[in-house]
Amino acid sequence: MESNNSMMESNSLIMESNNFKFTTIRKNFKSEALYLKTHDEITGLFNRSYLKEELRKLDSDGRYPFSVVIVDINGLKIINEVFGFDIGDRLLKKTADAIAHAAGVKSIAARWGGDEFAVIFPDTDENNVEKKCRRILNECRRVEEKHIKPSVALGNATKNDELHNINHILVKAEDRLYRSKLLETQSTRSSIITSLSKALFQKSSETEEHAQRIRNISLKVGKAIGLSRDEQDELSLLSILHDIGKIAITDKILSKPGKLSDDEWDEMKRHSEIGYNIASASNELSTIAEYILSHHERWDGKGYPQGLKGSEIPKLSRIVSIVDTYDAITNERPYKVALSHSEALQEIKRCSGTQFDPDIAETFYHLFPKAISKPQNMYCLFK
Repeated sequence: MESNNSMMESNSLIMESNNFKFTTIRKNFKSEALYLKTHDEITGLFNRSYLKEELRKLDSDGRYPFSVVIVDINGLKIINEVFGFDIGDRLLKKTADAIAHAAGVKSIAARWGGDEFAVIFPDTDENNVEKKCRRILNECRRVEEKHIKPSVALGNATKNDELHNINHILVKAEDRLYRSKLLETQSTRSSIITSLSKALFQKSSETEEHAQRIRNISLKVGKAIGLSRDEQDELSLLSILHDIGKIAITDKILSKPGKLSDDEWDEMKRHSEIGYNIASASNELSTIAEYILSHHERWDGKGYPQGLKGSEIPKLSRIVSIVDTYDAITNERPYKVALSHSEALQEIKRCSGTQFDPDIAETFYHLFPKAISKPQNMYCLFK
C-alpha cells in the first residue's frame, strides 16, 4: 500500500514538474513572440510599429510636450555594396547602440526604416530636444567598424498640444532631416571617400601618396586644358577613387608579382565595372561613376570595358588614363624597375593617338618637360 502511495506521489510530482515546464515554455514562447513582434531583429531596438503605437498613446493621453528625433545613416547603401551586408549590419547595430545610449532610459528608440532610426522623448520641449540631438551626434561620432566611421543626419520636431496631427510632427522631423542631409553632403562625401580609400589601401599595395600624386598631376593637366571648377572637383575625386573596384578583386591577383594569366587578367579588368557599380550606389559619388567605368578605354577603341573610341571617352577619364600610366611606370614594382621621367614621356608620346588622347598627351609632356618632384621613399603598385 505504501508502495502504491509512493508511486502516486511520484507520478503527481512528475506531472507537476511537466506542467511547470510546459507553462514555462509557453510563457517563454509568448515572451519571445511578443519580443519579435515589437523589436527589430538586427539592432535590438523597438520597431516602427511599436514606436508609432507609443506615439499614439502619448498623444491620446495628452502628455505634452514630447519630441521626436529621426536619425539617418548617410551612405549605408554604398557601405553594404563595398564591404558587404555583414559589415553594414554591424555598423547599423553599433549606431543603434550609440543612439540608445545617448537618448537615455526615459526615451523610446526604434529602427524607423532601412538606414533610419527614430527616438521619442517624453516631457521634452524644443530646447531640450536640441541638447538630446547634440548628444546623439557626439555618441555616433565614436562609432567605427573596420575603419568605417558613419556620418549621420538628424531632424526633430516637438508636439506641444493637441492642435497638430501627430503625422504632421513626423513629416516636420523628416523635412528637417532631409535639410540636414543637404547641408551635410560635403562631410558625408568626405567620410565615404576616407572609408573607401582606406579600404583600397589595405586591400592592395596602393598608397595614399600614390593617390595624391595622381590627383595633383591630374589637376595641373585639367587646369591647363581649361576645365571648369566643377570638372576639377570631379577630376580630384576621380583621381583618388578611379581604381576603387579593385576592392572586390581577389588578393591572389592583386598581389601577384609576375604576369597575370588570361583568366586572371579578365578578372582584373572587371574592376572598372565594379567601381562603376560602387560609385553608382551613392548619390555622393554617382557623378564620377561613368568616368571610373571609362578610365581604361583607349583612344583607338581597343580599351575596356566598352571599347569606346576617341571623344566618346569622357575627357576626365582620358586625363586620368595618362597620369595613372605615367605614375605607374615611374615607380618600381616587384617585377620591374621604374622608368625615368624622360623615358616615361617617350612612352606617352609613342602611345599618343593610339592609347591616349593626342591633345591631352601633348599638353602633358609640354607641361612637365622636367621630372615631376615627389616625396622620397614612396612606393606604389598600380594597374
